[in-house]
Amino acid sequence: MRTLLRLLLLFLLPIQISAQQTDSNIFTRIYSGDTLLSTSEYLVLGDSGINVVIAEREEENNNPNCITYKNSYNHVIILDRSPKNLVHVYKRYQPTASFEDYPVDVYQGVLKEPNFETNPKYKRFINRITSECKEGINFAGHYTMVTWGCGSPCQRGAVVDRKTGKIYDGIETTYGVDFRKKSNMVIKNEGVLDRQTALIEIHGAEWYELTHTLWNGKKFVDLQGF
Repeated sequence: MRTLLRLLLLFLLPIQISAQQTDSNIFTRIYSGDTLLSTSEYLVLGDSGINVVIAEREEENNNPNCITYKNSYNHVIILDRSPKNLVHVYKRYQPTASFEDYPVDVYQGVLKEPNFETNPKYKRFINRITSECKEGINFAGHYTMVTWGCGSPCQRGAVVDRKTGKIYDGIETTYGVDFRKKSNMVIKNEGVLDRQTALIEIHGAEWYELTHTLWNGKKFVDLQGF
C-alpha cells in the first residue's frame, strides 16, 4: 500500500509543479478569439459578430439597448448583446511615467531599527518586519518596504523609515507591487500586466486596476493616468 502511495505521489508531483508555474504567470496567456475591437487604447477579443463600444462612464446610459460588460478605469466596455463565451478585454500599457522620472538618492548613514511604538498595530508583524529590515533599504532612498499576504488575492504591508525607525502604513494591492530602491514611484497591481505584449487584462473592478503611485514621505498618492 505504501509503495502504491509513493508511486501515486511521484505521478502527481509534476502536475502540481506545472500548475504552480502556470499560476505565477496567470495573466500571461495565449490570446485567442476574434478581434472585436482594436484601438490605440484597447484590444477586445471574443466571438465574432459582437459589436463593442468603449464609452466614458457618464455615457453609459446613452446605450439603453446594450449591456455594460466591464468597467475599465474611466471607461465602460459596452456590448450590443450578451456573449456566449467570455470576452477578453485588454488595455494597452502606455505609461506616462517611469521609475526614472522620480529618482531619489540612497541614504548611506546608519540604519535605524523599526520602532513599533510609532505604529503599534504592526506589532502583530514584528518578526516579518524586523526580518525584512535586516536586508537594508529597498525603496525610495531610505525606506524598507515590507509586504505580506492577507488572503487570496491580497497583499498588505508597511514602510519603515530607516533614518528614524518610524513605521508608516504600506500599500494594499490585489496583484502585487513593483518598486525600486532609487525611486519613490511604485506600480500597484503590477501582476495584471503582461510585459511581453504590454497588455493589461481588465477585470472590471477598481481593486484589480494597475496604477502608478507616488510615495510622498508619509503616504501613497495616485498619479494621474499611467
